[in-house]
Amino acid sequence: MLAMPGQDGALMIDGGLAANADALLATVKSATRNTRVHTLINTHGHPEQVGANEAVGKDGGVILAHEKTLKYLSNTVDSVTLVAVVSLRLTGGCVSCRLNLFSSPAISAPRVASAVLE
Repeated sequence: MLAMPGQDGALMIDGGLAANADALLATVKSATRNTRVHTLINTHGHPEQVGANEAVGKDGGVILAHEKTLKYLSNTVDSVTLVAVVSLRLTGGCVSCRLNLFSSPAISAPRVASAVLE
């Protein structure tokens, strides 16, 4: 995440997680001495990049993102696939097993102003 002051408001690159959006935006406004974020650039559509989109959009900010990010955020995920990755390692005649579970929370995000970057 990066923020820079601007004449019409701050420029922000990536918006963190939605759960941290209020604190992040308050910090950006304080650090840049701007009263709002004028432009937010999403580098991609993962939750840790788009969490401030709703607040910035409601405040009249411009959000720039790739077309795929807009498509990703415009769809609601109703089910989640749980993927398990198992690593086996032979240690001194014994097999140890490590299980990593990966899951994504259901994502539902409002439509916000967006521009397509090519």
